[in-house]
Amino acid sequence: MAKALFINPPIYDFALFDLFLKPYGLLRVESLFVENGYETEFINCLDYKDLQTASKLSSPKRKSNGTGKFFRDDIENSIFADSPSILFAQTQAERKLHRYGILASEISRRIKEFSPDIILITTGMTYWYLGVKETISIIREILPGVPIVCGGIYASLMADHCKDVCGADFVVQSNQVDQINPLLDKLTLPKLKGPVPEFPLFRPEIFDAAGILRLNQGCPNRCDYCASSLISPRFEKGNHEESFRFFSKMYEAGIRNFAFYDDAILVDARNIFVPFLKKVISNYPDVNFYTPNAMHIKLLTEEIVSLMAAAGFREVRLGFESYDEDFHEKYDHKFKFVDFVSSIDLLNKYGFCGSALRLYTLAGLPGQRAEEVASTLEKVRGLDARISIAEYSPVPRTALWEKSLEISKFPLASEPLFHNNSFLPLQWEGFTLSDLAELKRISHRPFIG
Repeated sequence: MAKALFINPPIYDFALFDLFLKPYGLLRVESLFVENGYETEFINCLDYKDLQTASKLSSPKRKSNGTGKFFRDDIENSIFADSPSILFAQTQAERKLHRYGILASEISRRIKEFSPDIILITTGMTYWYLGVKETISIIREILPGVPIVCGGIYASLMADHCKDVCGADFVVQSNQVDQINPLLDKLTLPKLKGPVPEFPLFRPEIFDAAGILRLNQGCPNRCDYCASSLISPRFEKGNHEESFRFFSKMYEAGIRNFAFYDDAILVDARNIFVPFLKKVISNYPDVNFYTPNAMHIKLLTEEIVSLMAAAGFREVRLGFESYDEDFHEKYDHKFKFVDFVSSIDLLNKYGFCGSALRLYTLAGLPGQRAEEVASTLEKVRGLDARISIAEYSPVPRTALWEKSLEISKFPLASEPLFHNNSFLPLQWEGFTLSDLAELKRISHRPFIG
């Protein structure tokens, strides 16, 4: 029987918090391989329960809802300790880069135990590529002849970099897994038949304290700062009955906390989200729901909000971005301010306020002045909600990418580390790091009173 190994790599970043971070897409691909007769194994390098790693690093603090910290190690203990690009990045950020995940020795041990015919690695943010590079380096030492396939966000947006710098043999872009078939044919391995399953392979060791749900795939919006349409070119509506069956499977396994991965969960909500919530309310009264991805403000209705409250939503996150209507006219056409006011009133009416209501505000876009963000913070001062400043991260191939290349003082095209919003990649005299620090200080003050 052909054997396929799936790896969720470690992450290199200045800070990392597990806000329901699961390898959802890679588990869907694994499910397809299982359906086509492969024996599979999964290495989750972000496993926060690994005993071998815990014996050498402090066990990460976790919350009962399934969020928390990962194992963290200093960069000096990684294979990239002397990398000029990392040393330069740390100097520019005035912060230390860390490695998050299980020990490299533990990754090696798990790879040796399985001996696969093909290895598939998922990728996240472009500036997390070092974890992919490390994983491939480990594989090459142990299994030099085994082909390595990369997919996911970084692989889709920077395919050439993924091949040339990380060393992937093959890159799958935009979730088109059937691109692998010519490679499988060449390797005389079973070709993949059928579409990628809508739901991931259920692995209890990964879906433990929290489960992941996604009703729809992609997003119909084409916001200038977002790569969603590049990763999932088509918006595909889900089936609420099948979604509920997968939810029930996780519930029966003991999971009570669930996060939605949808980029556009409220699109056609009457036929998808609403009936799903009604089924939950009728059958499972003791669950907790979270929305780490922001919801669309203008699509909220009283029916939706009342059902969310009854179903057990513990928080709502909204893509507010800016108070300035010119901002939305220019970048995303998401909503008008009148939509925002009515939606906030509606959410407050059903108990979504304070820490249960969070507004994302974008900062650091090309040419954006700090005063614009400050004005947004002032306008929402009277709201009973938390404000989170989301620093802009330049994303290759999006509408703002070329403008970002023109403005940034960092080598964005050649070094993805500088896509990390920790640098404020598009800082300029109108928006400095000091400005950002002050805006964050303001946003953290209680606005109600």
